[in-house]
Parts: sequence; structure tokens; C-alpha cells
Amino acid sequence: MPQELQNNISAIHKSLSVLISQDGLSFYIYHDQKVLDQWNTSFERSMNPSFILEQVEKEFERNQALSSAFQKVTLLYNHDLFCLVPAAIFQESNAADYLKYNARLLKTDLISHEKVDNVVMVYIAFENINNYFFEKVGSFDYYHYGSQLLKLQTDTAPKDQNVIYTDFFDNKFYMSIYKSAELQSLNLFPYESIEDALYYVMFGLQQHDFDPAKVLLILRGEDSISKVEELLNAYVSNIQVKVNQATYQEKLLCV
Repeated sequence: MPQELQNNISAIHKSLSVLISQDGLSFYIYHDQKVLDQWNTSFERSMNPSFILEQVEKEFERNQALSSAFQKVTLLYNHDLFCLVPAAIFQESNAADYLKYNARLLKTDLISHEKVDNVVMVYIAFENINNYFFEKVGSFDYYHYGSQLLKLQTDTAPKDQNVIYTDFFDNKFYMSIYKSAELQSLNLFPYESIEDALYYVMFGLQQHDFDPAKVLLILRGEDSISKVEELLNAYVSNIQVKVNQATYQEKLLCV
């Protein structure tokens, strides 16, 4: 029966999402917001767009699953080459100026932007990778992973409580801060130890004048975040842990 279901889905339509990080790639093949196949490839360190493109090309050459004709293809950029600008003052002609303090810009950089509620996410999309996918699959969509996070959180952030959301990867995590359901900041921090994560969370509390006894801290990630929770429990009273991210990731990545 599972094989018949898989074959039926193959006969209908599948979609592909690719999470593009400077230290790795993740591929998700899905149908109707349910992941059918998923795999990752990691790099030893943060790499440049040329190297990342080479790895994308290798994946398409060696992985039969990518030879399908996909109904929809989506790229999600997962890096810290972004900034948030209040929508009220955003001007597309100034996009490079907003980013120049966050990243070293090259003339060939493709600067993109996405509006999420009352802010605009300005970020670098790797033009060589976009061009490759256009040649390979035709039309596709692309976003920044952070903007997808904000779309989910903006609708669910409680209006009567200050909230810090954290989303952990192996060596970095997003931290988004809401005050009475209004977004205050979004950052992507590197970390090598759980003490690094503690530092950034406590710095966020201090910067926004949040009471550690009242703020809601939400930790999302894999099993390893239990160690982060143990450390933060000594400083923050109200912590919620979301270990199983399958459904959450499907909402983020299967767009």
C-alpha cells in the first residue's frame, strides 16, 4: 500500500524546496505540504556562492530524485546577509544602502526584498544559483528563510505578552523578538556552545527591557536544544520547547 501511494503521488505532482545555507544544502521533495523525501549535505565551513553552486550541480547530477519534473520549485536562502527595514520608510532604490552595514556587497549581488507585515526583509540572493535554477527548471520562487519565519510568527505572537522565538540549526540560530505582538528585531547568530546562545538571549532581554520572569521564550530545534533549555532555565522562568519540528518545517519549507 505505501508503494502504491508513492506511485500515485509520482503520477500527480511533486514540488521541490531547497534550503541554501553557506555551510550546507537541504533538499525537500513534497506533495500537499507533506515531505516525501529529504536529505542534507554539509560543508566544512562557510563557503562562497561559487562553491555552493558546484555542490548544487553535483546533487542534480548524482541524485535521481531531482530528475523529476516538479510542479513547483522554491529556494530559501538561509544566511545572515539580510536586514529589516520598516515598511513605512523603505525605498527600493536604497536597498543596497540598507544592506551595506550588514554585508560586503559585490556589483554582481542580487539584492532582493520581501514585505512581511510592517517590515521589509532586504537580503542577498545568490545570482549564480538563481540563474542555474532558471536554466534547469524554468520558473521558480525564492525567499529568505527569515521572512518565512516571520510570516508564521506574526499571526501567532500573543498580544498580551512579550515573546522571544529562537530557531536552532547546528551552528546558528534565529532570534526574533516581539513586544505585544509587534516585531522588534530579527537576527541570525552563530554559536559554538550553549553559553553563546545564553549570551545572545540575555542580551536580547536586556536590550528590549524584558522581565526574565514574565517573557515567553520559545525554543525550536532538534533534540540538542534540551541542553540550551537546561542552561536558560536558571535565568528565564517561562520556556516552551518545540523539539519535533516536522510539521513546523513543512509549513516553512513546503510553500
